[in-house]
Amino acid sequence: MFECSAVGTLPDWLGELHSLRRLELSRGDLKQFPEAIQRLTSLEHLRISSGPALTVLPEWIGQLSALRSLWIEHSPALQYLPQSIRRLTALEELYIYGRPGLVAAAAAALPAPLLRHLWRR
Repeated sequence: MFECSAVGTLPDWLGELHSLRRLELSRGDLKQFPEAIQRLTSLEHLRISSGPALTVLPEWIGQLSALRSLWIEHSPALQYLPQSIRRLTALEELYIYGRPGLVAAAAAALPAPLLRHLWRR
């Protein structure tokens, strides 16, 4: 887990943690998603609570083939989910807090059998 308060980026070495299964990015001023995360091939749970600076999730998020759980919260500037989210075939749980438009987009983008839980608040 990284609490990145007052940090705009994460270190590149994060991508070398190939066995990492859970990552929580919280309480920060994260402006863009670190490219190093796309190398975390074992990542199963990703929680993003980034604050107002993050506006987009990268297209490469669809490469996280082991991802089973994706939580997005406290990211009011996040405008859309990338089309590549459809490639997350292991995804079972998607939790979106405070962004009803993203919930609707996710429901339309993901095949129902792949997604067991779509949570929204």
